Amino acid sequence: MAWGLLLAWALLTGGVRSEYPSVRVIDSIDSVPPVATVGVDLGTDPISRLLLIEGIGSITAQKITRARVGDSGFRCLCQVMRVAGVPDRPLLEAGPWLSPRPCIGGPEMCQHPVTESSTGGDGNR
Repeated sequence: MAWGLLLAWALLTGGVRSEYPSVRVIDSIDSVPPVATVGVDLGTDPISRLLLIEGIGSITAQKITRARVGDSGFRCLCQVMRVAGVPDRPLLEAGPWLSPRPCIGGPEMCQHPVTESSTGGDGNR
């Protein structure tokens, strides 16, 4: 009898209504992540911009800025990867928006010399 009364009430009132508007659920698998439209230049950008690189924290960003050579910074990503304490993986996985790019053939085939600032001053990495 209770079910009958509930059914009659639902028919007379138009059913159960939600107070909230319907919410569209986005499936994260089908959604495309936003593409970075602004580049990061390891040779000239400030620490705040270097922090945009996933896997680079404030201490690593400081090491990169201290190792820059003159106004031009770095000629290739290989020089940055030689800086003591800077991990290679975040730089290699950053994508085409990161500059400078690595030399053709990778760090083993780098065309630019090792600088004193990139090795920590004593020649060791």
